[in-house]
Amino acid sequence: MERRLSRPFQGHENGVTCLQFDDNILATGSYDTTIKIWNIETGEVMRTLRGHTSAVRTLQFDDSKLISGSFDKTIKIWNWQTGECLNTLQCHTEGVLSVHYDGCTLASGSIDKTVKVFSFDTKQTFCLRGHTDWVNHVRIDSPSRVVFSASDDLSVKLWDIDSKQCIKTFLGHVGQVQQVLLMPADFEPDEVPQLDTTDTASVSSGRSNSPPAATAEQPVDARAAYGSGFTSDPDRPLPPRYMLTGGLDNTVRLWDTTTGKCIRSMFGHVEGIWGLVGDTLRVVTGANDSMTKIWEPRSGKCERSFTGHAGPVTCVGLSDSRMASGSEDGEVRLYSFEGERVEERGTPS
Repeated sequence: MERRLSRPFQGHENGVTCLQFDDNILATGSYDTTIKIWNIETGEVMRTLRGHTSAVRTLQFDDSKLISGSFDKTIKIWNWQTGECLNTLQCHTEGVLSVHYDGCTLASGSIDKTVKVFSFDTKQTFCLRGHTDWVNHVRIDSPSRVVFSASDDLSVKLWDIDSKQCIKTFLGHVGQVQQVLLMPADFEPDEVPQLDTTDTASVSSGRSNSPPAATAEQPVDARAAYGSGFTSDPDRPLPPRYMLTGGLDNTVRLWDTTTGKCIRSMFGHVEGIWGLVGDTLRVVTGANDSMTKIWEPRSGKCERSFTGHAGPVTCVGLSDSRMASGSEDGEVRLYSFEGERVEERGTPS
């Protein structure tokens, strides 16, 4: 599988902390307090969004808007096409580390140890408390109405949005957990080794053997494993069965959320993992060792490692045809998969 590197996107005055891209646009956030919107084909900066007063730590965009979170304690909603800031949310008492928007609900994680959930339909906000340290990453699963959160307290928590309760806590990482990646419904690991009994959830179905084979559906007791919110509503979709997490213990871990068990640890980075994205075909990680790695998620094997950044890789992005990495060196590097030609992209004028 051929991979070609474009010339780095350079323009931030400090390290890049977060990124997202699609076929046309790359959005990046930085310690320099700005968000830049790039033309992905030319490498030119189309727009710089200014308004945050401290580092931009997280962002997400769609066709019309971009949502960003900052160490300045605010979440901003932008029209990225015009550069206008449409709204500023002040939900947290400390810096915002992660945002995730699913179309009607916004979740955020913060240095203040909380997860906030804001409904754009009802305009109501509620707070999920339980972590004892920074909440680094949040992910909503819309069909099942749950939120996953990763924290410096070494845990990942699963929250029921309806009941506003924590229904599972996943323990096993020995370094701060930075990322959660929910795997698609069609994902099944190739084979599952013997479980490490030290990696467990505080609520689980009590299983200690390997999960069912790849052809099997979730166990009959899966609904009970997620609590009364799922047993009382037989039509409610279940949360994703598999998730990957990345932490500063240098590992990526694969979990079965039904049993609460860590079923695989993926080793390769020699320093902590900051970025984790992926799909059924490939998983990409970025780490403090200045490296980006591509993994085959079913087997857990590292397929390829990329060097080139002069500082820690803080964030990564993935599409069907491309991969991006952002670093504290202030650059974003874009790669193409499968021999697709990538033109040289220059430094913005």
